[in-house]
Amino acid sequence: MDYLADVCTRWASCPQTAMKALVVGMGVSGLSIARYLAAEGATVLAVDSRREPPCLAATAAISGVKAQSNTNIATWQKSDFDSYDLVAKSPGIPLSHITAPVEKITGDAALFADAWRRNPPNTTLLAVTGTNGKSTVTELSAQLCTAAGRRAEAIGNIGEPLLDAWQRWQQTAAPDVAVAELSSFQLETASNFTSDIAAVLNISPDHLDHHSDMATYTTAKAQLYHHAARRVVNADDTAVTAMTTSPDVTFSATERTTAAWHLTADAIVGDARFALTEMAAPPHSALAALALTDGLSLDTTARRQALANFSRLPHRQQIVSHIDNVTYINDSKATNVASACFALKQLLGNAVIIAGGDGKGQDFTRLATEAQGRVRLAVLLGRDALQLQTAFTNVGIATQQAKNMPEAVFIATQAATAGDTVMLSPACSSLDMYTNYGARGDAFISSCLNMEHRCATQ
Repeated sequence: MDYLADVCTRWASCPQTAMKALVVGMGVSGLSIARYLAAEGATVLAVDSRREPPCLAATAAISGVKAQSNTNIATWQKSDFDSYDLVAKSPGIPLSHITAPVEKITGDAALFADAWRRNPPNTTLLAVTGTNGKSTVTELSAQLCTAAGRRAEAIGNIGEPLLDAWQRWQQTAAPDVAVAELSSFQLETASNFTSDIAAVLNISPDHLDHHSDMATYTTAKAQLYHHAARRVVNADDTAVTAMTTSPDVTFSATERTTAAWHLTADAIVGDARFALTEMAAPPHSALAALALTDGLSLDTTARRQALANFSRLPHRQQIVSHIDNVTYINDSKATNVASACFALKQLLGNAVIIAGGDGKGQDFTRLATEAQGRVRLAVLLGRDALQLQTAFTNVGIATQQAKNMPEAVFIATQAATAGDTVMLSPACSSLDMYTNYGARGDAFISSCLNMEHRCATQ
């Protein structure tokens, strides 16, 4: 039995001996961890290095929890952690910032897995991770199940914290199916995570400021497969295929494959054929979601309806307007090159893309290469517009710079022709021009709606 399981089992069998827990970080996840541990009877100290963390007041209001801001545990010595049975870190806190014995360090995904082990609900648990597309695949998988008559929920990194969902299920009925989105931050401390079906969608460089290197990042993602009863594998991604020698279901974005599910020029083919022209869901995400839910025996007609009715998540390949037979897509969440490349692969026709912002030293060559044959014009803005311009020009793609989002949308509209897509997929952080990627996406939406009104009144 591992340390976490041993502590929690001893604690459950002898609740009068309160466990002492340290919660690091008072954001939404830290709040959920503190709430869960306090409900289980632990004495909790919650700390945060920020002077006014976002959930300070809510954390301090929990009975049994002491909240302490402006406390930087990166300066603590190893002995400072001796009095705590568990050190539960919020996902975004790097492991390198905590000098506690590694066996004491846990997180929300590990605590969720231990609670599930001790009191398993009558629920099928699907788990999703990957560098790109995991929120869309998680939500779409839940909607496929719902359409087929299952009570399904999407939880975890997509929205409701895992432990909040768990506590809610103790008060009301647990769903038939839960689809959990998990980040590498959560998985690095969750070697115990168990699921009925798991999928690692893809792997590309990301969060290397948090993980020490690419190998560490990949290892964290791979933990999702360690205790999965059924493994769904992207056959096109060598980093993913190397994670397991025994995939149960495979999917591929090419029809020249032996994968159980594959993408053709006009359909997704598996246990049935799903025409791309009949679905609102992004093709690659739909492919992964169909493969993930392959073992659930969902009705085919219901799945077709779910794919046709899917509403894309905000700022993630979100269709926001149609002007003169041109589709406008907000993919502001694409804050790195890999995400923007992923979005480009989802497009069925030609595109005008809007990109730029703070590139954080990325090499844009891969994005420019992916854009060849797909992009007729790249409209560039923000701090690293010139670096993007060089990358696109080097592969023969026309570029034009814009001072702001309204101008970028205007230029893109002028360049697009019937059947094209205008897509904001920046490949960069938004912080050089906006407070976050959501604000950037909202600016794009507003500019598109203004352009739609302008075209309608001309």
